[in-house]
Amino acid sequence: MYCRNCGEKLEDNSEICPKCKTPVKKKTKTIFLPKRYIMYAAIILAIIFVITLLRPAKPEDIAKNFLTALRTSDYNKAYSMLHFEGQNYSNVFLTKDDFIKAMKDKEKIKGKITNIDLDTQQDVNEINNLLLNTLGTTEMKTKYSKDKYKEYLGYITRENGNNETIQLFLLNTGSKRWPKWKIIGDNLSEIRTIETYPEIKVFVNDKEINPKNPGFYQYKCFIGFSPKYKLTADLIQPVEFENNENYIRFYDFEPSEKIKEEITNLINNFIEADIKASKELDPSYYEPFVSKQPVFLTQSLYDRLSYNINNMKNYGYYLEANLVDINYEEIKFFNSLNEITLLAKETWKYVKKNTTDNSIIEEKPSFTVKWQFNIRKENNKWVIYDMNNRSYF
Repeated sequence: MYCRNCGEKLEDNSEICPKCKTPVKKKTKTIFLPKRYIMYAAIILAIIFVITLLRPAKPEDIAKNFLTALRTSDYNKAYSMLHFEGQNYSNVFLTKDDFIKAMKDKEKIKGKITNIDLDTQQDVNEINNLLLNTLGTTEMKTKYSKDKYKEYLGYITRENGNNETIQLFLLNTGSKRWPKWKIIGDNLSEIRTIETYPEIKVFVNDKEINPKNPGFYQYKCFIGFSPKYKLTADLIQPVEFENNENYIRFYDFEPSEKIKEEITNLINNFIEADIKASKELDPSYYEPFVSKQPVFLTQSLYDRLSYNINNMKNYGYYLEANLVDINYEEIKFFNSLNEITLLAKETWKYVKKNTTDNSIIEEKPSFTVKWQFNIRKENNKWVIYDMNNRSYF
């Protein structure tokens, strides 16, 4: 061995050149492992990585991740953690889009989530499991055993100071050895009910829902879901509104333009007959509208009107009345789609005269009265069955 600086011959164990004092650089031995050992090591590292990556998440971690996804508005991720059991309702709004809409609707109303916390309720779960093991049926023990079922409480704080408590129920959809925990989505949903007339068709977000019973509609959706409703029928003007209440009663409908035209024509015909009957003190003007088509006076109302006309004779006066203007202020259904109430504001000019010599007893050039007409459908015809004056001006 020689010095790399001056070329002096060196001893094998020399550490420095005795002539130029240059440190001796010793050769290092390289140890080569067999290739199979390297391959085994790579396989072991890969297995450790996969096991770490695929290690089942703990149920409390799933619950925390769900709350975190809500706080960060990552609703796609939150929905992927949900599990839905068998649905007993034909009208269900529990899709991912429905979930995202419900969360955004809630965000608009109550504000964004600023803080979350989770209570694992260990004591409560232990008590529940003890009661279940003592009192529960075999089916319940299987379904709600501690290896299959967990219950946590989530605490949510929103930006406007609103605090919420959300109960999270988790179900192991995997096996005991290799669990796969999911949040039961059904517990984040509720049943909505709409009560209305049986003839009404109800649409929720443009989807028609089927009635559970006539006039009684139900559907299942996420809590906070605020859909657009549309209520339609042949006889009504469609109604559209947005609502997130659990129970809605809706009976305030306006008749369609066609029905309004039929009703106002009916009232116009009646007023024309009424004017003639009053001027000539002759109730026979009402008769064609009871005995012939179209029928628009019930027998009882005809009898009442005829009695009033005959009373004019007895009291010795009659009316020369003329309708100046009529304003149909309100036409609404009530009780059913076969009954309508109509409010009419009528302006009249009339002279009250003596039946013997036609002398003027009273004259009113402008007289306004508000009438309420109650109308119903009989034998496919609209019929006036009652009327009363509401006020005079």
